[in-house]
Amino acid sequence: MSTLTNKIDFALIISVSNANPNGDPLNGNRPRENFDGYGEISDVCIKRKIRNRLQDMGEKIFVQSDDRCDDGCDSLRSRAANCESLKKIVSGKKTNRDEFAKVACAEWIDVRSFGQVFAFKGECVCRCKSTSIDTSSSELIPCGYCQYADYQEC
Repeated sequence: MSTLTNKIDFALIISVSNANPNGDPLNGNRPRENFDGYGEISDVCIKRKIRNRLQDMGEKIFVQSDDRCDDGCDSLRSRAANCESLKKIVSGKKTNRDEFAKVACAEWIDVRSFGQVFAFKGECVCRCKSTSIDTSSSELIPCGYCQYADYQEC
Protein backbone atom coordinates (compact mmCIF):
# COMPACT_ATOMS: atom_id res chain seq x y z
CA MET A 1 0.00 0.00 0.00
CA SER A 2 1.37 3.41 -0.92
CA THR A 3 1.77 6.18 1.63
CA LEU A 4 -0.68 9.07 1.49
CA THR A 5 1.19 12.36 1.42
CA ASN A 6 -1.75 14.76 1.24
CA LYS A 7 -4.98 15.16 3.14
CA ILE A 8 -8.01 13.85 1.26
CA ASP A 9 -11.48 15.32 1.76
CA PHE A 10 -14.58 13.79 0.28
CA ALA A 11 -18.35 14.15 0.21
CA LEU A 12 -20.69 11.22 0.50
CA ILE A 13 -24.35 10.97 -0.46
CA ILE A 14 -26.32 7.88 0.55
CA SER A 15 -29.81 7.11 -0.65
CA VAL A 16 -31.87 4.90 1.68
CA SER A 17 -35.44 3.68 1.29
CA ASN A 18 -37.36 1.85 4.01
CA ALA A 19 -34.29 1.58 6.24
CA ASN A 20 -32.64 3.24 9.21
CA PRO A 21 -28.97 3.87 8.34
CA ASN A 22 -28.11 5.56 11.66
CA GLY A 23 -30.57 5.24 14.54
CA ASP A 24 -30.40 7.66 17.45
CA PRO A 25 -30.11 5.65 20.71
CA LEU A 26 -31.23 8.69 22.73
CA ASN A 27 -34.46 8.90 20.73
CA GLY A 28 -35.76 5.33 20.73
CA ASN A 29 -33.43 4.38 17.83
CA ARG A 30 -35.47 6.52 15.44
CA PRO A 31 -33.64 7.78 12.36
CA ARG A 32 -31.61 10.93 12.88
CA GLU A 33 -33.17 13.88 11.09
CA ASN A 34 -32.33 17.54 10.67
CA PHE A 35 -34.91 20.33 11.12
CA ASP A 36 -36.03 19.99 7.49
CA GLY A 37 -36.90 16.32 7.94
CA TYR A 38 -33.91 15.01 5.97
CA GLY A 39 -32.00 12.09 7.41
CA GLU A 40 -28.54 12.56 8.81
CA ILE A 41 -25.72 10.13 9.39
CA SER A 42 -23.14 10.93 12.05
CA ASP A 43 -19.42 10.96 11.32
CA VAL A 44 -19.02 8.07 13.76
CA CYS A 45 -21.46 5.98 11.71
CA ILE A 46 -19.64 6.76 8.47
CA LYS A 47 -16.29 5.85 10.03
CA ARG A 48 -17.76 2.54 11.29
CA LYS A 49 -19.06 1.71 7.82
CA ILE A 50 -15.64 2.50 6.30
CA ARG A 51 -13.81 0.49 8.98
CA ASN A 52 -16.11 -2.51 8.42
CA ARG A 53 -15.53 -2.35 4.65
CA LEU A 54 -11.76 -2.11 5.09
CA GLN A 55 -11.85 -5.01 7.55
CA ASP A 56 -13.80 -7.07 4.98
CA MET A 57 -11.02 -6.27 2.49
CA GLY A 58 -8.40 -7.71 4.87
CA GLU A 59 -6.97 -4.50 6.34
CA LYS A 60 -5.92 -4.37 10.00
CA ILE A 61 -8.35 -2.21 12.02
CA PHE A 62 -7.60 -0.79 15.48
CA VAL A 63 -11.14 0.30 16.49
CA GLN A 64 -13.13 -2.88 15.87
CA SER A 65 -16.74 -3.42 16.88
CA ASP A 66 -17.33 -6.24 19.37
CA ASP A 67 -19.30 -8.33 16.89
CA ARG A 68 -16.57 -8.10 14.21
CA CYS A 69 -13.45 -8.62 16.33
CA ASP A 70 -10.96 -10.68 14.34
CA ASP A 71 -7.88 -10.63 16.59
CA GLY A 72 -9.23 -11.89 19.92
CA CYS A 73 -8.62 -8.58 21.74
CA ASP A 74 -11.49 -7.33 23.89
CA SER A 75 -10.33 -3.70 24.20
CA LEU A 76 -8.25 -1.05 22.48
CA ARG A 77 -5.73 -1.30 25.30
CA SER A 78 -5.22 -5.02 24.78
CA ARG A 79 -5.03 -4.55 21.00
CA ALA A 80 -2.23 -2.01 21.41
CA ALA A 81 -0.50 -4.17 24.04
CA ASN A 82 -0.58 -7.23 21.76
CA CYS A 83 0.97 -5.40 18.81
CA GLU A 84 4.50 -6.78 18.37
CA SER A 85 5.85 -3.70 16.58
CA LEU A 86 4.63 -1.42 19.40
CA LYS A 87 6.10 -3.71 22.07
CA LYS A 88 9.54 -3.13 20.57
CA ILE A 89 9.45 0.65 21.12
CA VAL A 90 7.45 0.97 24.37
CA SER A 91 9.73 1.80 27.30
CA GLY A 92 7.42 2.98 30.09
CA LYS A 93 7.39 6.70 30.75
CA LYS A 94 10.21 7.29 28.29
CA THR A 95 8.36 5.97 25.23
CA ASN A 96 9.06 8.07 22.16
CA ARG A 97 5.55 9.28 21.32
CA ASP A 98 6.39 10.32 17.76
CA GLU A 99 7.83 6.88 16.99
CA PHE A 100 4.79 5.29 18.67
CA ALA A 101 2.48 7.30 16.39
CA LYS A 102 4.45 6.29 13.29
CA VAL A 103 4.29 2.60 14.19
CA ALA A 104 0.56 2.78 15.03
CA CYS A 105 -0.15 4.50 11.70
CA ALA A 106 1.85 1.86 9.85
CA GLU A 107 0.07 -0.96 11.72
CA TRP A 108 -3.60 0.07 11.45
CA ILE A 109 -5.25 1.79 8.48
CA ASP A 110 -8.00 3.41 10.58
CA VAL A 111 -5.43 5.07 12.86
CA ARG A 112 -3.73 6.40 9.75
CA SER A 113 -7.03 7.52 8.21
CA PHE A 114 -9.03 8.91 11.14
CA GLY A 115 -6.45 9.41 13.88
CA GLN A 116 -6.45 7.93 17.36
CA VAL A 117 -5.74 9.13 20.88
CA PHE A 118 -3.29 7.01 22.89
CA ALA A 119 -2.82 7.66 26.61
CA PHE A 120 0.70 7.65 28.02
CA LYS A 121 1.73 7.49 31.67
CA GLY A 122 3.99 10.25 32.88
CA GLU A 123 4.03 13.87 33.83
CA CYS A 124 1.35 16.21 32.59
CA VAL A 125 2.18 19.47 30.88
CA CYS A 126 0.32 22.46 32.28
CA ARG A 127 0.47 25.83 33.98
CA CYS A 128 -0.33 24.36 37.37
CA LYS A 129 -0.44 26.86 40.23
CA SER A 130 -0.49 24.16 42.91
CA THR A 131 3.24 23.45 42.86
CA SER A 132 6.38 25.28 43.85
CA ILE A 133 7.46 25.55 40.23
CA ASP A 134 7.62 29.10 38.88
CA THR A 135 4.26 29.56 37.15
CA SER A 136 4.86 33.12 36.02
CA SER A 137 6.25 31.72 32.80
CA SER A 138 3.80 31.55 29.91
CA GLU A 139 5.36 28.40 28.47
CA LEU A 140 4.02 24.95 29.30
CA ILE A 141 5.97 23.15 32.01
CA PRO A 142 5.71 19.62 33.41
CA CYS A 143 4.49 19.73 37.00
CA GLY A 144 3.95 16.07 37.89
CA TYR A 145 1.09 16.86 40.29
CA CYS A 146 -1.79 18.06 38.17
CA GLN A 147 -4.96 15.94 38.16
CA TYR A 148 -6.98 18.17 35.83
CA ALA A 149 -8.25 16.96 32.47
CA ASP A 150 -8.07 20.46 30.94
CA TYR A 151 -4.45 21.56 30.87
CA GLN A 152 -5.21 24.99 29.45
CA GLU A 153 -5.86 26.67 32.79
CA CYS A 154 -5.68 24.32 35.75
